[in-house]
Amino acid sequence: MSRIVLVVLSTFFLNLSFAQINVQWESRLNGDGSFIDQAVDLELDASGNTYVTGTSFDSDGNYDWVTVKYLADGTEDWRYEHGGSGLDEASAVQLDGAGNVLVTGSKFISGDDWDLTVIKINGTTGLLMWEYVHTGSTLFDGGKDVTVDANNDVIAAGTFSFSATDINYLVVKVDGVTGLLDWSYSNGTTNNDEAKIVKTDASNNIYVGGHSDVGSGTSYFDFLVMKYAPTGGAPTNQATVDAGFNGLDTPNAMELDAAGNIIIAGQAFNAPVEEEDYATMKFNNNCVWQWTETYSGDATALDRINAIAVDQVSGNIFVTGRSKSLASSEDYYTIAYDNNGTFLWDDRYTSTGLGFDEATDIQLSGTGFVYLTGYSYEAGVNNDYTTVKYDVSGNLIWDTRFDGPSGLSDQAVKMQLDPTENIFVTGSSHGGVTNLDYSTIKYCQLTTVASADTAICLGQDVDLTATGGINITWAVLSGDAGSLSCTSCGTTTADPNTTSVYTVSSESASGCVDFDTVTVVVNSIPSPTIYNDTPLSFCTGDSVTLYTDTYDLYSWSTSSVDSFTTVYSTGTYTVTITDTNGCVNSANANVTAFALPNVDAGTNTSICPEDSYPMNATGAATYLWDVDATLSQLNIPNPIASPTSQTWYYVTGTDGNGCENNDSIQISLFTSPVVNAGLDDQICVGDTIGLLATGAVSYLWDSSPYLSTLVDADPDAFPPSLTTFTVTGTDGNGCIDTDDVTISTISLPGIDAGPADSHCIGDDSQLFATGALTWVWTANSDLSNETISNPVASNTVDTWFYVSGTDVNMCTNIDSVFISVDPLPNVSAGVDFNVCVGSQAPLLATGADTYQWDFHPTFITATNISNPISEPITITTFSVTGTNSTTMCENTASVTVGLNALPTIDAGADTSMCIGDSLQLMATGGDTYVWDNDPSLSSIIVSDPWSYATVDTWYYVDAFDVNSCFGEDSVLVTVNTLPTSPVIFENGAWLVSSYSSGNQWYFDGSPVTGGDNDSLNWVNEGVNGSYTLLYTDGNGCSKFSEVTNIIVIDDIGFDQNEAFEVKVYPNPTNGVINVELTEDIDLIQIINVNGQVVLNQSILNSGINNFDLNGFEDGVYFLQIVKGDQVVSKRIIKN
Repeated sequence: MSRIVLVVLSTFFLNLSFAQINVQWESRLNGDGSFIDQAVDLELDASGNTYVTGTSFDSDGNYDWVTVKYLADGTEDWRYEHGGSGLDEASAVQLDGAGNVLVTGSKFISGDDWDLTVIKINGTTGLLMWEYVHTGSTLFDGGKDVTVDANNDVIAAGTFSFSATDINYLVVKVDGVTGLLDWSYSNGTTNNDEAKIVKTDASNNIYVGGHSDVGSGTSYFDFLVMKYAPTGGAPTNQATVDAGFNGLDTPNAMELDAAGNIIIAGQAFNAPVEEEDYATMKFNNNCVWQWTETYSGDATALDRINAIAVDQVSGNIFVTGRSKSLASSEDYYTIAYDNNGTFLWDDRYTSTGLGFDEATDIQLSGTGFVYLTGYSYEAGVNNDYTTVKYDVSGNLIWDTRFDGPSGLSDQAVKMQLDPTENIFVTGSSHGGVTNLDYSTIKYCQLTTVASADTAICLGQDVDLTATGGINITWAVLSGDAGSLSCTSCGTTTADPNTTSVYTVSSESASGCVDFDTVTVVVNSIPSPTIYNDTPLSFCTGDSVTLYTDTYDLYSWSTSSVDSFTTVYSTGTYTVTITDTNGCVNSANANVTAFALPNVDAGTNTSICPEDSYPMNATGAATYLWDVDATLSQLNIPNPIASPTSQTWYYVTGTDGNGCENNDSIQISLFTSPVVNAGLDDQICVGDTIGLLATGAVSYLWDSSPYLSTLVDADPDAFPPSLTTFTVTGTDGNGCIDTDDVTISTISLPGIDAGPADSHCIGDDSQLFATGALTWVWTANSDLSNETISNPVASNTVDTWFYVSGTDVNMCTNIDSVFISVDPLPNVSAGVDFNVCVGSQAPLLATGADTYQWDFHPTFITATNISNPISEPITITTFSVTGTNSTTMCENTASVTVGLNALPTIDAGADTSMCIGDSLQLMATGGDTYVWDNDPSLSSIIVSDPWSYATVDTWYYVDAFDVNSCFGEDSVLVTVNTLPTSPVIFENGAWLVSSYSSGNQWYFDGSPVTGGDNDSLNWVNEGVNGSYTLLYTDGNGCSKFSEVTNIIVIDDIGFDQNEAFEVKVYPNPTNGVINVELTEDIDLIQIINVNGQVVLNQSILNSGINNFDLNGFEDGVYFLQIVKGDQVVSKRIIKN
């Protein structure tokens, strides 16, 4: 019996698989911007509807809160997007008693200001009911968690920033109906204090968990728990407790037990070994510490608790998160304690390949099962959602993975259970082109059990039963499609006609469907075969033994009960058998006797002595001839007979039944003809001679390319050399004879028309042929005589001349000679050109091998080279004669050299500028320019470079006009010093300049309208901003004053689980910042608040990396660190 599971996804497909845990549906949310969409929290109502919130990138390039509701079947019911023009981040979601949705987080206001914000959404319509924005500081304030009390009033906890280094916890209570503030409370040390989790009890008391920075003296961060009365005010009770390592301790989860005790868990920094460990604490309902339990993995790394669950009946406590082991890297690590902190059990869950695994949430069922979710890494599929189920003793029952459509990173963050233990998980899943999406999954658990596999014989039936859920349904998976008596029933009858596999499904009350299978093997009716040791058909007097295969029982029609029987006469014989399955069947065998065959060896005949005769015996199936050396083969009906005299041949034939008979045939021989091919003879090579054959009726000459025909008695022969021709003659009986004749050849004279020659165009060549007595040249007007051996050729183009010579045997042959005509060299002295006045003119002749320039009174360096140099003082023409050294042919050419005037260059008038300014120079009169190589010039190869001189400087420029003629000039730039910076004095509500004139006031980097008339500028110092002053002296040189107020900026960033550890310090910084990495990364970027990348560096090694921010403006920046498809975001402050 095998397990089959039905998986129904919201993408509308079905799949059968073997499992105890089934994906009932998955729904994905891709934001308008198709970029980073990260779900952070999930809630579930009593109707099975799911509510997910997180942060989504929209099409305008902003990050907004996006909350989505899925119906019980996974269909999206509504989606609500909330936010402004900046970076808004949702942190938590909660349902009130009326099914409305509360979401908290941080909302961008303007500049560097984010506020804690709570919104209420109608759970039915998805419309906003109210928004509460807590106007806190002008820096970063944000909500971390939200809950509701029994009155449906809303409590949110988060942070309030006085400065970049002084952050307080913040708790607000908002009227659930109006969205108006009931009360708020913020407090803390002068360092970093943060509220992260908020809970309420049945009396509407409020419990807040977080950490407090008590100073760098002994403990740094400690766990912080606070209790507030429903009416607000300062905490009625609170406690800060160190985990025992005097380090960075911060919680990530908190729950209340049935007695109102507070259990809080997270991570504690263990300074001696430089690692963070699990830390779990218990306080009573008045915040009095009860106990602390810590755990450290055997590898130095970050061990952190991410989630906690408390059994409200037993008080047992379950924590989970990630822990690093030397054996298995980062793993899910779960610990169970009793309510006194006594260890009960633990389990380390790791994925295949020892990758990075982290549990992010934990839930308990009413039946005592423990469920975890998170993500685990496997090569090839990257991070996947991974959900795990334990029994009450910590034994693993099952685990399941979910790999998103792109096969890249998928990280689950939150989980909920419904009363029937359906599991709801949400997180972020990489969708490929959609980048990170919300991915929410509903898992269900159901087991359907079918009857055990069975077997029947063909024609029988069997009852099948199934148990499990409701709506039991049967179907045929493979085999006989119409073999079930019913399909919607607990028991069905199957009567298949072939082996069939049946599926049966049942359904849970929540709609989860599970499958099982049962196989019914159908044994076929046996098909016995009767075999025989000799043929079933035989000659009369023979017998045959019949037998069959091995079965349990036998019954022959001869009364034999064995597996065999022997028969002696014609008839039909039957055997009936029974196999091991009790199935019965019969087989028959027919026995027949046959008469002897009528064998015929053929009719007597005659053949030629050189021929053979194909026999053809008939009347049987096989044949055997008596042994005779003149037969080609003895065991076929049609062997070839080649007798040398009159011969009798005898054959025995056997038919298909094995019966034999025989016959004979006589073959006689004819007399052969006598053929004559004629007498041998001779001819000149290339001539033709007639042949003549006699003595037969028809003739066939052997194939030869030197015969005019092959089938006549008298063909013409034209052999190129000594050749023998063979002829075959055939008489009236078809008998043949052969003869041959040899024709020899006389060689042709060896004619030589002489060697090839050449002459220049206009000249001639003497020809001379040898090897014969008489001559005839092919008619050609370029020859002086066509009948002598040595005519003169006066051709003007390359020409072949052909001659025919005849020797004493009157044999004639031909030859030819090639006379080529050499062209005159293509001499060129180049195109006419100009040079600048006073410059040399390089000459260049081409097209020949040697050159001779005509003498000229103007200077020329040499007259017998191709490239002499001349210095003309006026326009001059030079002539040259070139010779081809191979053909010795000559030609002439000439070139004319003209003169260009020199340009007049002007570098411009002398000028001045202020130190620190720049001045554009302007040279004229040329086409291209080269300035002296001075580092204060922006370029030295343009006509108008910029001068950045800091001292008085002479600049020199060389220029060339369009004819490349040269000129030069210079210009002086005087540099004036800057005035002393103006000093701003405060006089009450006014700012006063140290200069009486030449002032311009600026506010936040922009000039103040009307602020340039006199020394007194009215400035209201109650307006936050930066006031500066620009003074300009009589030379037009200006200088700014110093900034008069400090801008303090806080920042925001995604709060997500870091797949790798990053430390950034000091933060804030006034210059250099250190980024400490535990492993190599691919990319680091620093981005300003406008979204611009101001620093980008690839491939950084693990360890401490330094970045100099001295050149950056003060303010908030975002640090993004990328490894593969994992991104860690940090905020940094430059002040």
